[in-house]
Amino acid sequence: EHFDKIEQSDAILVVNVTKKEIKNYIGANTFLEMGFAYYRKKKIYTLNPLPNQPYVVDELLTFEPIVLDGHLENIK
Repeated sequence: EHFDKIEQSDAILVVNVTKKEIKNYIGANTFLEMGFAYYRKKKIYTLNPLPNQPYVVDELLTFEPIVLDGHLENIK
């Protein structure tokens, strides 16, 4: 269902907030959805900066996310 919604969209917004004591957390399911959006050539926005999760930072950067720093008005 989520992939169908991504398929129909122009972009995705990742709402990455603090979770599990990790600031700007991005979990496995969200990471997978970001990968699918990247594959389908959709813009990827993150509400907050990328998390300090050493096992995913480099991989997240390959998706070329647009970091909004909390400024939703910057979605284009």
